[in-house]
Amino acid sequence: MDEHASVEPLQTYRAVSDSVFALYDAGQQREALTLLIGAGPELLPWRSELAHLRACLHGSLGELDAAMATLAEAHAAGGWWDPEILLEDDDLASLVGLPEFATLVESSRQRWARANAEPDRTGDRLALPSGRARGLLVALHGAEEVADDALATWGPATDLGFVVLAVRSSQRTSPSYRSWPDQQRAAAEIADALETLSAETRSLPLVAGGFSAGGRVALDWARFGTPCDVAGVVAVAPAVRGEPRQSSARALEPALLIVGEDDDLHDDVVAAGQALAASGFRTDVVEGLAHRFPEDFAERLAAALVPVR
Repeated sequence: MDEHASVEPLQTYRAVSDSVFALYDAGQQREALTLLIGAGPELLPWRSELAHLRACLHGSLGELDAAMATLAEAHAAGGWWDPEILLEDDDLASLVGLPEFATLVESSRQRWARANAEPDRTGDRLALPSGRARGLLVALHGAEEVADDALATWGPATDLGFVVLAVRSSQRTSPSYRSWPDQQRAAAEIADALETLSAETRSLPLVAGGFSAGGRVALDWARFGTPCDVAGVVAVAPAVRGEPRQSSARALEPALLIVGEDDDLHDDVVAAGQALAASGFRTDVVEGLAHRFPEDFAERLAAALVPVR
């Protein structure tokens, strides 16, 4: 996401993207392409992301020339992608081996590497309680989000006496798509973000919070104490990968996982919660909820933070 874009184009982009994925899942690729082709100039900040969607749709329909032309046009305008999403996407598999595709992938790799070379803390966000602080909540955004998104959701913790630090990932798979694919780099970025705070704030009881990809990072951070120990963790729809590894036996409070009943990650999160139950973790499954925050998240967060001292 381009943080300098206005809210309305961002909402439009997210609505278009959600609709495209829904149509793709329904086997309506042609309808999805029509929707993308009709995208207005206000969505130019997401040219690379939309081009990747269009190319995948063309590829899924066997339209390889159109898929290649879509990527080439966006690349010529300055676009780039993590080479993995070009080389490992099933819808683009038929392009692998084409000389022009190999050239594009290599050029994209160079742009991606330059864009991800250095961490950038300018996108972090900080919110302070009106009175004396009793805790620090570090909030990690989900994929294709930024710190502003995390602050909007986790910010109400300031009413509970928490300093809220929303950390923006420097890891991008395309110009406007940020996530947390590298756990070690995520830990380093969190450590850098914490160093921007005063010593007094860093000494407060710390709770790790995160959504989706950020929830996975928060969960691993809390369980393994990297980059530092935390008092507790709240992970919403964490994008967990397989069975949780063994972690330290240090008690965490809160130790809460939240996932929607209709979330594609439901089974994985519930399985992770069961594996971690002996360590004091609780899993809340929210009826009728897909991959997003529950409407009553502020109340759930308030209840979870009560024991933090």
